[in-house]
Amino acid sequence: MKNLIFVLTLLLSVSCSQEENIQEELLSSLSVQEISDLSVLREEEKLARDVYLFAYDLYKLNIFINISESEQTHMDKVLTLLDTYGLEDS
Repeated sequence: MKNLIFVLTLLLSVSCSQEENIQEELLSSLSVQEISDLSVLREEEKLARDVYLFAYDLYKLNIFINISESEQTHMDKVLTLLDTYGLEDS
């Protein structure tokens, strides 16, 4: 997780023209476990979002919509990380 925070900070401070070279360096900085964790995290967030949407459909309580929107935000952030590292989104 410390690697991810460092990488995101680094990306914000680098110009767009250097992003390709950095992407290769970033990907090599991730362990196999971290790559796997990002993929699993994306699926977990998607499942959580879908569960809260189902709960909203069932109970019509706004809290479930609010939580599903948060889960969508989490999904989007993980997708940003996958894109940053050039990893495939399952």
